[in-house]
Amino acid sequence: MNFIYDPVPWVINWLTQLLLSWGLSENFVTTLLYLIGAVLICLGAMLFTTMLIWAERKIGGRFQDRLGPNRVGPWGIFQSIADMLKIFTKEYINPVGIDKIPFNLAPVLAVAAVLAVWAVIPFSQTVFGSNINVGILYIIAIGGLGEMAIILAGFGSNNKYALLGAFRAVAQLISYEVPMVIVLLIPVMFSGSMGLNEIVQAQTIPFIVYAPVACIIFFICSIAENGRAPFDLLEADSELVAGYNIEYSGLKFGMFFVADFLHAFTSAIVFTTIFLGGWQGPGV
Repeated sequence: MNFIYDPVPWVINWLTQLLLSWGLSENFVTTLLYLIGAVLICLGAMLFTTMLIWAERKIGGRFQDRLGPNRVGPWGIFQSIADMLKIFTKEYINPVGIDKIPFNLAPVLAVAAVLAVWAVIPFSQTVFGSNINVGILYIIAIGGLGEMAIILAGFGSNNKYALLGAFRAVAQLISYEVPMVIVLLIPVMFSGSMGLNEIVQAQTIPFIVYAPVACIIFFICSIAENGRAPFDLLEADSELVAGYNIEYSGLKFGMFFVADFLHAFTSAIVFTTIFLGGWQGPGV
């Protein structure tokens, strides 16, 4: 029955015993399992991100009286994968006069900053990347790396519209981070800890019941952080021609695109962990 309710620890123990039986050292096995877990989490997040892109386009199409993706696979379910393969295999061009280091570092940092948040997300009572006692502070600090990626993209592009777009994006993100950080103090005070695992265990009743206003504020700030409607001023197509990533193409542009949707998915995970009980949510 433990396998049914919490299969991950059972699988980890089975793999550990299997690898140890092959004569591998305990330190090597531990490192290998952490590496496998990190790769699986990244792949799972990326896979869900492709489904999120498809769902947004499909549902948005229905709202706008059109079909949405319907070419690749049943109901167009593989359309996002096909689009990613197309974008990632396209030629990318480095414009004249760019600052190569920040220009090339920005898309990598944008994706890495979001994936780094998953290091402290607890998936169960015993399964987590790192159970640090300052998990909330870690998430806030890592969020700053995403803003650094935007600044580097605008600064390194040698384009005034990209730079203006970066200024606008960073101004919006910083503005909505202030109420988000203040609201995060509420679950910290309720649980007496900044560790995400302790916050989840303290939610015998989800914190959304005790602090619905804080929950709504955090949700609105998360939408603004992701630049989704009605806070989609970051693109400003008529003013800034797509914003800070105007000079990017091919793989680098695709990394920014994936980072945006991955950020939305990660924000939902953090919201669930902090306000909805995490892995011990309602009915679990």
